[in-house]
Order: sequence, then structure tokens, then C-alpha cells
Amino acid sequence: MAHEPVKILIVDDDQDHGKFLVEEFTQGPCKAVFFRDPRAALSQFRKKQYQVGILDLKMPSMSGVELFH
Repeated sequence: MAHEPVKILIVDDDQDHGKFLVEEFTQGPCKAVFFRDPRAALSQFRKKQYQVGILDLKMPSMSGVELFH
């Protein structure tokens, strides 16, 4: 029985951190999507379902806590 991959939303204003996390999480049964802009991530989140969110706490335009709420 095939299972759908776990969908992970990664939001970090640091490009290197985000790319690293995507590479690490897509090696297993997961599909990770990375956004640098929290507002773009929020728009995407409203369109699709994600099981896991990894959010940077300190970003210039919106904190990870604000995005979580």
C-alpha cells in the first residue's frame, strides 16, 4: 500500500537554511516546499494542506509566530 508523502512547509528568510532543509527532508518519504517570504508562504498554505511547518522565528516582514497564528 503506497502512502502519500508528508508535506512540509519551510519558511525562512535565509536562502541557505531553507535550501538545506529542503534537501534534508526530501531524502525520505517527504515533500518539502520552501519560501523566503512569509506572505507568499501564507498564500500557499491557504491553497494546500501541509502536515508540518518549519518557521523561522525572526524574519523582516513577519515573524514565524505571527505566521503561525
